[in-house]
Amino acid sequence: MVGYAMTRTTSADGRWVYTLYQEPSGESFVHALDTVGAAAYCIDLPKTLGLYNIVLSLRNGDRTLAADWRSGRPWLNVSVGTWRLSYPSAGFPWAWAGAGIGGALALLAAGVLFLRRHRREEIEQHAGEELGLA
Repeated sequence: MVGYAMTRTTSADGRWVYTLYQEPSGESFVHALDTVGAAAYCIDLPKTLGLYNIVLSLRNGDRTLAADWRSGRPWLNVSVGTWRLSYPSAGFPWAWAGAGIGGALALLAAGVLFLRRHRREEIEQHAGEELGLA
């Protein structure tokens, strides 16, 4: 086991310690250490750049080790015990939905202002015709 420790997390009861390592070759792995049962597991991870931007955390009652980018975007999950990797979805793209809704509201507001101005001009023109000003 050769590498640089990048980030670490511990189970709620303190029994398990998970450390993300990057090897000099650029490969990465998680070292899962059972401090009570004196067992250790190495889980090879896909190669990626920027491991210094990864944060480890435990979820689902310490059954899932999550590796997320510091931005909050998920990268991968490790199922504790089977050590299987999975790629979580980022969920619903709320930022894009918000931008779309915001853009639609801006267009709606512009349309309302245009119609108000157009209607006001019609009223003013009609009033001028009645007064014989047009």
